[in-house]
Amino acid sequence: MEKFNIVAKDKSVRPNAVVKQKVYKQNYNNHDLTNYLIMHYKGQKNLGHTLQTILLQTTVPRATFLRHWEKSGLKSMALQKKPLDQAKTVLCSYLANVKLNSKNTEAATNANKYLSPDEEMSFLQILCGLAACGKGVTKQEAMAMIDDIINVDVDSRHQVECSEKVLRRMMEKHPELVKIISAGIVRSGEG
Repeated sequence: MEKFNIVAKDKSVRPNAVVKQKVYKQNYNNHDLTNYLIMHYKGQKNLGHTLQTILLQTTVPRATFLRHWEKSGLKSMALQKKPLDQAKTVLCSYLANVKLNSKNTEAATNANKYLSPDEEMSFLQILCGLAACGKGVTKQEAMAMIDDIINVDVDSRHQVECSEKVLRRMMEKHPELVKIISAGIVRSGEG
């Protein structure tokens, strides 16, 4: 069983590149989580039982498993040696209240969204055109351009600023972008 899906993207630019893809609830669901949490709860009474024996059987990431173990109240119930039926009831009600996607992760995802391939190509062409004219572009200017592209036809109340991570990933993917931005930093005296 694999815990992480690792897929190489765009081998022409970086032949050894591997990118860790999203795994949130991709390899497991609430039913699996319930089974393994209850299995761990039952195993607390056994002398040779460890968390590692459960995690080897599941695709649930360790941090996620431990978070649900504590937040559901199973950890404290195991210490108090409550009956199994009570633990199952508490766990089912806990998982019913857990949201699939919280608002916290949604904001972070939107801030790190990528440009479509066409938008990315047009962005690179604009920057290359500016560089051909002898004008470099600073990081802030490049991020402002990405913001303008991402937020086209978006209400001003719902617009988000792009993070520097998006620009960094684009610079890894397109080495010529590093030269253009470096020239912009020298021109403006930021460096």
